[in-house]
Amino acid sequence: MTDITPLLPGQTAPDLTVPLTGGGEWRLHGRAPRTLLLVYVYRGYHCGLCKTSLEEWNRRAGDLESLGVEALFVSADSRERAEKSAAEWEVGELTVGYGWDLAQARAWGLYISHAIKESEPDAFLEPAFFVLDADFKLHSHAVQSMPNARPGVDAIIEAMTYVIEKDYPPRGTVPFVEDARGEVDMSAAAGG
Repeated sequence: MTDITPLLPGQTAPDLTVPLTGGGEWRLHGRAPRTLLLVYVYRGYHCGLCKTSLEEWNRRAGDLESLGVEALFVSADSRERAEKSAAEWEVGELTVGYGWDLAQARAWGLYISHAIKESEPDAFLEPAFFVLDADFKLHSHAVQSMPNARPGVDAIIEAMTYVIEKDYPPRGTVPFVEDARGEVDMSAAAGG
């Protein structure tokens, strides 16, 4: 079993390249945002909560633009399912990616679920969001293991606004380090 180490704020995010609904592709390390990058992971076409969330993001697309935040809304859905989302949901103002490779998603610390309903694909990503600085370093994130209790659009926009206006640094940057006995090494936490 592979041990997954979560991304820590301040670390450079792994590259990400996904196809886009409507054509083309999106590559993380090829972006040049004015302020921040938002990578917003949604479960896929089967998820009613995701539809509601992405439609709210679509209504708030102007807020992202005025903040200088470039955003990608991405799932592991197939092209067919992603194109159905793009056609049936009100997401015309969003950049929507699909086909995020599950192994690559694991490197980001994402949770993966197997289908429990006929409408779900065999495997799919659970919701998350990542806020990255212009150098692709993780500023903040939230990774969910289920669709409920995810941070709302307003809360994420307010947090990004605060970060931009106050030049607020990433928090939670202290690595988890164990000593030879398996105990937490607090010298890393103390900066020594």
